[in-house]
Amino acid sequence: MGFYDLRVADTRAKQAALAAAYGLHGFCYYYYWFAGKRLLETPVEAMLATGEPDFPYCLCWANENWTRRWDGADQEVLIAQNPSRADDERLIRDLLPHFRDPRYIRINGKPLFIVYQARDLPDPGGTVSRWQAEAARAGLPGLYLMTVETGWDA
Repeated sequence: MGFYDLRVADTRAKQAALAAAYGLHGFCYYYYWFAGKRLLETPVEAMLATGEPDFPYCLCWANENWTRRWDGADQEVLIAQNPSRADDERLIRDLLPHFRDPRYIRINGKPLFIVYQARDLPDPGGTVSRWQAEAARAGLPGLYLMTVETGWDA
């Protein structure tokens, strides 16, 4: 495809067609959410608003601090994650439009939600309980939760 820009609908359509042609089931998009502040949200929100491309997807909350890791300045925090109990519920409410989208990937009827580094959550068990309760209040059958543990910091 050469250079591409996911803000462009035609690019998203071509990517989905290419993925489908090679047997991929769906895409996983990073969800950059910092206590209600969203970043790089334009492609996924445009996809939600238009319903195109008609291709399965799920979201992965990139719950790490944004640092200058790309140039070796890991300690320079550009935007910090400061998780809180109140933010647990706010995050799930923010995600509900995606969870309700018919293209959204589900496992056993539950929307799949991935957390990039669950070990960075201050109270993972409490967070999961609050997320599941918020999903139930919204009429969902629960959430199917996964985590990505890179081991980079191990």
